[in-house]
Amino acid sequence: MIPNVVRKAKRFVNGLLAPESNSALPNIAGEELFGVNVAADGNVDERPILGLEFDLLVAEIEQGAKPDAQALLPFLCEELLENRIEVNFRLAQACFKSFNLADAKTFIDRTWRLCGGRPLFLPLLLQIYSKTGNVDGIRSAYKTLGMKAADAGNIEGAIGYFDLWHYAAMTYLREDRYELDGDILAALERLAAPHRSAPSPKRNKSGKIRVGYLLRGVIELNSVLLKISHVLIGLHDKEQFEIVAIVPETAEQIERSPQGKDHLERLKASGCEVLCSNFADMPQGQMAQSLLGLTRQIEAANLDILVTSACLVDFATCFLTALKPAPKIVGLIQGPPGQFAHPALDWSIAWSRHPLMDSPCNSTLVELKMTGKSPEVAEPVTKQELQVPDGARVLMSSGRFAKFKDRQQWRAIGEILQDHVDLYFVVVGALAEQIADFDSMVPSAVRERVKFLGWRTDFSRLVTMADVLLDTYPSGGGQVIVEAMAQGVPVVAHRNDFLKEFSQTSWSPVEDFVTDSNLLVKRGDFEALKKTIHELLNDDAAWQRASSSCKQSMAGANPLEGLRQCEEVYKMVAGR
Repeated sequence: MIPNVVRKAKRFVNGLLAPESNSALPNIAGEELFGVNVAADGNVDERPILGLEFDLLVAEIEQGAKPDAQALLPFLCEELLENRIEVNFRLAQACFKSFNLADAKTFIDRTWRLCGGRPLFLPLLLQIYSKTGNVDGIRSAYKTLGMKAADAGNIEGAIGYFDLWHYAAMTYLREDRYELDGDILAALERLAAPHRSAPSPKRNKSGKIRVGYLLRGVIELNSVLLKISHVLIGLHDKEQFEIVAIVPETAEQIERSPQGKDHLERLKASGCEVLCSNFADMPQGQMAQSLLGLTRQIEAANLDILVTSACLVDFATCFLTALKPAPKIVGLIQGPPGQFAHPALDWSIAWSRHPLMDSPCNSTLVELKMTGKSPEVAEPVTKQELQVPDGARVLMSSGRFAKFKDRQQWRAIGEILQDHVDLYFVVVGALAEQIADFDSMVPSAVRERVKFLGWRTDFSRLVTMADVLLDTYPSGGGQVIVEAMAQGVPVVAHRNDFLKEFSQTSWSPVEDFVTDSNLLVKRGDFEALKKTIHELLNDDAAWQRASSSCKQSMAGANPLEGLRQCEEVYKMVAGR
């Protein structure tokens, strides 16, 4: 969901995977990594010496020999725990070097269990588990180290490891998968508790409710979350509410970001107060001071309510939320509960039904109905700009690369392109090199008619070129659908399955927007999907009906109505 968090996690992982991590086990007494003390009980001052015989066995395994259980058994049964830890670690290294991944996993599993989870052994574990596809094991290791850091009172260490836990599926599988973990949330609550100051705002003489929006995405490219925040902040009833936009970045960071400067100007033009962090640019190792400093700034703003844009997207924001810098905290549920729905929120507001169903907090459904630019305002893109022939027709989809992984969807698209020789498929958001096995999923005869545009900021222009917008599958789009419908582009999509637990990798909010049942197919019914698209491409009357239906659904769309519902929630939460 949030690329910056994933990149941060990757940088940390790469820092762990230093060349020396493949060397023999060094002295482990007093070893620390990311602030987690892993000193050995028993004051081990030197690396255990196992002897020449063991060294020779390890060398043979490195050269490709299969581990000999009988020869290794005396070493695997060493009396000293530290000896057994080294034996298994060095055997895991040797097997990994000789590409014997099955035995390497067995030995690193035992190493990790015996050592109780020491960061020293994490690099090799990551290498072996990533090669064997054991992402759940990676997540478990990160959680173990995060809990150790939290128990030691190490805020930065805990947040760092928990972020890596959170984004492991994205990092290693390119898969959106997030979940709520009660142990982790409880650990952050314990870390935050000593630093809370229990703010109690003074009632404004004006009687207005002071609402602070903790923004997300100010320096990110094309952030949908920030687009929504701009709409909410700009349309508030200023007679009843005083709005504070809280930017977790510093003014200097925003000044260095072209989109950041634009966002800041728009916020100021809306008439709200803008509070930029004075602490976000602090050196590494001072995350706790940075978060506590921003918390004190928010407390000084004397808010009635703090509204979080994405309180679980990363654990720095989760920790800040746990510090409770305002008397009441409302969360916007704008995606998977695992990224947006903290159980301790005083209330939440959801834009879509399925995330609300699985959010572990009180929640109100609000249809925000944000539309894209109208056809009169948007400057249509030309087909020449995208190297598509003038007479060609366009099927379009848009989203991050993680939404373009389904083989059946690609197979259906390839068959549609084969049936319509004048049709091009335009992908907005993903790049060809990000789609694993693209060549095996799409026939060579039609590949040149698939255009990948990458991440763009002008989707409202691009979608005017589309004859049909195909929703991504199995994870569908949201604002993309709305903008297409507002331009009169028919949207074809798989229905959502509301009986299943919410999953970011397999759901779509399409039924919150599209009311024309002829454009929705049973989930996973690709024959029906192809038939629906064929009809729209072959029957002008059917296309016109679908276009009018989509445009009509958005004709009365006005975010002001949704905002007024949000304001009623704020009044209720504030006790007004």
